[in-house]
Amino acid sequence: MNRSIIFRGSICSDRYKENNLIHIVSELRKWYNGEIVISTWFGQEEYASGIDGVDKIVYTQDPGSGLIAHNRRQHVSFTEGVKASSGEVLFVTRTDCLLTKDPFYLMQSNPVKDDLFRFADSRIVVGNMMTFSPSKCISVQERWDGYFRIGDWFHMGLRNDILKMTDLLEVSEKINQTKNGNQTPNRSVEQLWIMTAINNHKHGSIDTEQYQNISHDDAWAAILNNFRVVNTRSTAGIHNLNWIQQSEFHPLYMDETEYESHFTARYGTTIKE
Repeated sequence: MNRSIIFRGSICSDRYKENNLIHIVSELRKWYNGEIVISTWFGQEEYASGIDGVDKIVYTQDPGSGLIAHNRRQHVSFTEGVKASSGEVLFVTRTDCLLTKDPFYLMQSNPVKDDLFRFADSRIVVGNMMTFSPSKCISVQERWDGYFRIGDWFHMGLRNDILKMTDLLEVSEKINQTKNGNQTPNRSVEQLWIMTAINNHKHGSIDTEQYQNISHDDAWAAILNNFRVVNTRSTAGIHNLNWIQQSEFHPLYMDETEYESHFTARYGTTIKE
């Protein structure tokens, strides 16, 4: 199947001034000959124009940050990049993420699943960095922080499954507001995105105001039925150049060993069978 790699977001900003994407695409082209798409904002043209080896560049009006962190920017750049791509297999990542090896083999995994909170037909591969373990979220506050939190550094999957994570901005902003229109506290962009995808394409819905009260097993089901979690650097070879000092194994992050243990416990088989 043909593949597309999509880089989304600002290439340079007031916070991140270095154009890492020039080096990232140059290194990528040493082993990858498929489609490369950049999805960024009007105003980034001067940075994008100096990058060789790109097939498509999509410029969209910057929507601003949104109700929480960069919710609008993340949804819009992701959605527009995916729509502009042509691949049957998509790898969507940030403009500061370096691929040091081919990660596509990681999609070959055991298809067993059940229906609880499932929206993806085939598992989407994600990294462990910024992906919180439900088992490490004990107190109510930690559950707010950790349930349904899948790292946003990269998503790799079949086109139809990745498309289910697009066009969710309006719904996500609605569920992140109280009845008075105020922002609901404690949620991250990552959590809101995954809960919205589940509730939009669901086998079982999430009460987005009470999700911290579900069981650990059900929180794990949302991950196991939709995602394969691999170690971001040591397995997938993905390095975020703006977060190079970040530990791959933060105390709240799951790693692939923990993921595989819960996979086996739930399905009675291994992810690699």
